[in-house]
Amino acid sequence: MAAIISLESCECYNRGDSAALEPRYTISFRLLDKDTQQNLITLGSKYNFDSVQVYDANGILIYPGPVPRDGWVGLRPYSGLDALIPLEKDTTEYYYLHLIEDGLDIDTIRADYRAFIDECDKQEFTYLNIYFNDELINASDGPTDGYAVDFYK
Repeated sequence: MAAIISLESCECYNRGDSAALEPRYTISFRLLDKDTQQNLITLGSKYNFDSVQVYDANGILIYPGPVPRDGWVGLRPYSGLDALIPLEKDTTEYYYLHLIEDGLDIDTIRADYRAFIDECDKQEFTYLNIYFNDELINASDGPTDGYAVDFYK
């Protein structure tokens, strides 16, 4: 009986969260015009929904498109891959945003992070910094598993 009571009082018990970080890690972004603040990936805008792709540093297509009608790209860098996010190690990863409009336009997304396993055996980032074309867009020094951000072009 005592074991059941202590299990139920534990904050970690039956949280329902996935322990692995790979399927949860998401960078959701919109691409906005730096002058007008208009979304560049919507109906009638500069880039078509199906002209957007993202590749990792190894040339693996990790976001094939098309972009949903709301113009938000939901980039999940580890989704469907056998790769694991390094733990207890400062890490930098690069992703390449390919945009097609009268030729290929490539932008760089950089993620600097460190991941750990918390007291409930759940993986989290201790920090996650997102850059777009070398400009810091968002920084976190607390547990997170991703961001929703605006990139300006």
